[in-house]
Amino acid sequence: MRSIAAVVFALLLASAACGSSDVTKETFSDALAERTDLTKAQVTCVVDETFDTFDQDAINDLYTSSDRKELADKDEQQFEKIVKGCVKS
Repeated sequence: MRSIAAVVFALLLASAACGSSDVTKETFSDALAERTDLTKAQVTCVVDETFDTFDQDAINDLYTSSDRKELADKDEQQFEKIVKGCVKS
């Protein structure tokens, strides 16, 4: 069984849009809200923690990567940690 973080990550990747502009909190939040079963509070937690933890380039990579393999292992692990922490709260 896949972890909730893996599911969220896969759904976020499925929502990725190509473009050159930076991903905003609103865009990131909308993608999570539309494509996952997370509560509003969980979405807010994931988005806030993600934007507090990662720089803009890493956030853009999280959002626009077409495959988890394109991400640095540390970024993938940190994002999973954020999701797991927010889902437990």
